[in-house]
This record gives sequence, structure tokens and C-alpha cells, in this order.
Amino acid sequence: MSIPIKRVQLATSAKPLEVKRAAMPTKKEAPKEPEKSLEAEAGAVLEEVSAKLTGFHERQEKEKLRAQLATDSEFWIAVSFKSREQKEAFLKAIQMDARLHGDKYLLGEDVAHALKIPLPHVELPKIKRRFDPDYLKLAMD
Repeated sequence: MSIPIKRVQLATSAKPLEVKRAAMPTKKEAPKEPEKSLEAEAGAVLEEVSAKLTGFHERQEKEKLRAQLATDSEFWIAVSFKSREQKEAFLKAIQMDARLHGDKYLLGEDVAHALKIPLPHVELPKIKRRFDPDYLKLAMD
């Protein structure tokens, strides 16, 4: 690498004065880390792959449960009567106000509560819904 030379003309001197620039200090190289042994690298890779595989299996189990809940059709019943009058008498007897609960599709938990039937608590997983912004824009127009 050559060092640039700058010529400076002084007013009292007839000859140009040569001034050499000092070389810029070079950056110190970071000390090299000791090389890892092949076994240590393989162990680190195996640990990382194992962690990802465990996460994948956990997500797979959650997805399996979600799919089962989403496609299970055995969570409802239908009750019918011979007339509207019978239906309305039944709703009145169990104190289900049609204005609050409807008169056709009732939540089983509301009916069980009205009949004083205890039900086991069920916690459904929350589903994060992601919508395509272009689709939303189209739907909102």
C-alpha cells in the first residue's frame, strides 16, 4: 500500500516541501475463537434440532385438538314439540325468555342453568384469525 504524499508550497521556500502522512493504524483483528470440536458442534446442532422438533410436536398436538373441536358435530341436540304452544309453554316453564335467549336456538349452558343441571367447565382454545387485507377491503367496499 502506498502512502499519498502531499506537496506544500511555503512562501519563504522556493522548493516544495514534501510532507509524508503517517500511515493510518489498521484495525486490530478480533482474537480468533478456539475452534470447536466436531463433537461439540454436532451436540449443539442436535440440541437445536431436538428443541425445534419438540416445538413442532407440541404444535401438532394443539392443532390436532383444534381440528377435533372444529369438526366435532356431536355437541348439540334438537328438541321438538308437537306445536308452537307446547314449545312456548316449555320455555316459560324453564324460565327462558325468548326475547333474551331466542326461541329456536338456545345455548345448552343456558338451558342447563335454567334446569339447575351442573355441567363440566370446558375451555375452548382461542383462535387467532388472520384475514387477507385485500379480501377485507373488497368485502368492506
